[in-house]
Amino acid sequence: MSYKETRELEQLPLQIEALEAEQRELTEAMSGPEYHKQGGEQMRRDATRAAEIEQALEVSFERWADLDAKKNAIGRG
Repeated sequence: MSYKETRELEQLPLQIEALEAEQRELTEAMSGPEYHKQGGEQMRRDATRAAEIEQALEVSFERWADLDAKKNAIGRG
C-alpha cells in the first residue's frame, strides 16, 4: 500500500465517526417537536444535507473496506 493509502485508511474511521455524529445531531433536530417552525427552506437544506451525509457514509465505508482488503492481501502475500 502507498503511504497515501495507509494514511487514508487511518483517517477513515475518524471521518466516518464525524459524519455519524453530524447525522445523529441532524436527525435529532429534524425529529424535534418545534422543527416544523424552522421553515421550508431550512427543512429542504437539512433534507439535502441528510442525503449528502448518507452518500458520504456509503462511499467512506466502501473505501474503508477496499483499503482494508488491500492491506490484508499485502499482509498475506
